[in-house]
Amino acid sequence: TPYKVWVSEIMLQQTQVETVLPYYQKFLKRFKDIRSLARASESEVLSLWSGLGYYQRARNLLKTARLILKNYGGEFPAEEQEILRLPGVGRYTAGALQSIAYHRPVPILDGNVKRVLGRIFLEESQEKLWRLSSELVLQANSEGVDPSDFNQSLMELGALICLPQDPVCPECPVQERCFAYKKGIQNKFPAPKDRKKTVTQSHLLFLIRRNHNGLTEFLLRQISQKAGWFKGMWEFPMVLNDGNGTKSKFLKSLSEVCGQEIKVGQKLGHFSHTITHHRLDISVVSCRDCYETPSFPRKRESREEIPQLDSRFRGNDVKGGVFPQSLNALNSVSNYRWMDKDKMRTLPSSTILRKALALTGKI
Repeated sequence: TPYKVWVSEIMLQQTQVETVLPYYQKFLKRFKDIRSLARASESEVLSLWSGLGYYQRARNLLKTARLILKNYGGEFPAEEQEILRLPGVGRYTAGALQSIAYHRPVPILDGNVKRVLGRIFLEESQEKLWRLSSELVLQANSEGVDPSDFNQSLMELGALICLPQDPVCPECPVQERCFAYKKGIQNKFPAPKDRKKTVTQSHLLFLIRRNHNGLTEFLLRQISQKAGWFKGMWEFPMVLNDGNGTKSKFLKSLSEVCGQEIKVGQKLGHFSHTITHHRLDISVVSCRDCYETPSFPRKRESREEIPQLDSRFRGNDVKGGVFPQSLNALNSVSNYRWMDKDKMRTLPSSTILRKALALTGKI
């Protein structure tokens, strides 16, 4: 159905099939159609997406489902221009929907198809590759080949045979027509794109816990909707470890929020997390148990002495990311909750929370 094709194509953007599959199955089990998705809350959708990354995709799915329910009666539009107006849908996704869901002779040009056609025709121009793809699917359709089968065959050829490195040319059905193979440059074509330089940042993540009615609970904070990363997600308190006293100021602010002094205990471990070209090296530290506190932390009396982060970590580097927000949002009571592990697993959160949660057994 168009709905299933749409969900799968959005999930597969910048994510491998084997990673997507369990998320796809779980998502469709919970949201069987556009109507059920449109009626969901953002929190519900993000919780099912947690760990898959690129969370704006999930938000766009929800926006699109609501738009389709309102403007198209819950039926997915079939015309290209209408599809292209949907949030998060570009030329490739529109082509996939028309070709795979509606069996129309419309081109698809994902990374695999670009590589296949680029090597066959020795072509790197995006517009020329789109034109070639269009001509081929129209020809295949005129010969009785289903456009869906044809396009998916090209994608499979790129995924399994025409690999980025060391393509399996002896098994390729179009080897004799491939100009890159004839010239012996299939390993060098297309030329790899220059990647952005990796920006590495060191962070401290704090596990602050209390015992409440016999349950061990941890302090979590919901990231601001204005943040560049993880907006609306629930995470453990974390701060940039810049060596300029930010850690102590951050802990002082947290202490004011909780209404008692937060003292750092042992280091439990560390892990890395990658967001686009940013590498976050995260050290997880436990804090001494809090005594019984209200059901959520106290509101700060003032915003005095909330430290500002180094300007190097603003603007284009982190795009106003989650971590500068760590200090600036401390006075909002609604941003904080005490949560036990079972409740945490139902919340929208990133892989960072799950990785840190795995270390709580060392406390």
